[in-house]
Amino acid sequence: ILDYLHKIFEKTSNEHPQLINVISTVDLTLNWLLNIYDINRTGTIRLLSMKMALALLSRGYIEEKYRYLFSLGACINNNREVLDRQRLSVLFQQAIVIPKQLGEVAAFGGSSVEPSVQSCFEYVN
Repeated sequence: ILDYLHKIFEKTSNEHPQLINVISTVDLTLNWLLNIYDINRTGTIRLLSMKMALALLSRGYIEEKYRYLFSLGACINNNREVLDRQRLSVLFQQAIVIPKQLGEVAAFGGSSVEPSVQSCFEYVN
C-alpha cells in the first residue's frame, strides 16, 4: 500500500511541488484508509477498498469515476462487461463506509445498500 500511495503522491508532487509533502500525505492517507477499512488494525485492506476510496475522493469528472468504479466491479459475460446485483452490492458496501466514518451515513439512507442496488436495477429495466 505504501508503495502504491507513494507513487501516486510523488507524481502529484512533481506536477504541483508546492501543493503537498509526499511523506506526510502518504502517512495521512494510509492512516485514513486504515481508520475506514481496517478498524481492528490487522494490517490488511482490500485492494478494491483502497482503489474505491482513492477514486471517490480524487479530482476528476463524475462520469470518469462511474466508469472506473463500474470496471472495478464488472465481470465478463458473453464478451461484455456486466455488473450484477452481488457485485454492485459489494461496491456500495465499500463506498458507504466513507460517509459512515464521517458520521453522515444517514444522509445516504443508512448502512443498508440493498435499496440502492434494487433502485439501480429497476432504473435500467
